Amino acid sequence: MKENNHGANFIADQRYYHFIFARNNRGTNLAEYWRRLGRLVNVRASLDYKDSKAEIQHRKLRSSTAFARGAVAEALSEDGTGRPPYLYDVIAAATTIRGDRYFAFGFPFVGLAAEIMRELMDGQAFFKRGEVLGVDVSKLIASAEEGLNRFDSMSAQVVGVKFIVTDDKSLTAVRLGGDDPLSAEVYVEFLRQKVKAGYFLPNHCVLACEREWENGESSEVSRAFRSRLHVARDGHFKFYAHVGCSNLRLIPYALGQLKSLGCFEKVYSNPFLKTTEDED
Repeated sequence: MKENNHGANFIADQRYYHFIFARNNRGTNLAEYWRRLGRLVNVRASLDYKDSKAEIQHRKLRSSTAFARGAVAEALSEDGTGRPPYLYDVIAAATTIRGDRYFAFGFPFVGLAAEIMRELMDGQAFFKRGEVLGVDVSKLIASAEEGLNRFDSMSAQVVGVKFIVTDDKSLTAVRLGGDDPLSAEVYVEFLRQKVKAGYFLPNHCVLACEREWENGESSEVSRAFRSRLHVARDGHFKFYAHVGCSNLRLIPYALGQLKSLGCFEKVYSNPFLKTTEDED
């Protein structure tokens, strides 16, 4: 088999993974999730990670469906020819936060995520209605204006906000970015008043997350992991995985940060079905 960063012995990195967060109200474990997915192949070099707070597992899913085209489809092909079957990296994390149990499931393509979530939500097979979580972005922004406290040694700050415009027919959306967009003059002097009046609705938010872990071989050497988490009310989260994808271990802590802010909302439908175009 052709060796590449998508192949059976690697995990595709330097890309966005699409996540859903969900309450684990049934006491289900990750083994049950993998059993329901099926079609898994053994991974010689996995990304599995576990600490006192959370567990993250990485598997390869074999599928006959192409969720990418061209060179990417060729790289994903199990035999390297571009023809099916294809191997897709799938991520699963489980964590307990203040006595409540949560899952986070990640996929490299929106189409793949929509297909799997349809299977898991059909007839409440794995998720009950309302167990999938979105974020009240308005509440998150209000918390960010006051300054986000560190959660379990993880820091987070808002670096992007998208506002949906409801009262101006010449505008559909406004985006702010930068190291501290909520301190920008256009937000402080204009957008914030529009948000409070209900004319602009903050719909998406980007959090820059960072946490430092001690090196397992030496307690005197540490390493900081960082990435950006895109959050939305519909429960579709995006997370950028760096080289080697080791920064995926931030996911459970980002979930904890959002939980600590009390800004989770219940989602009753498949959040990926609203996306009409797959993303590589």
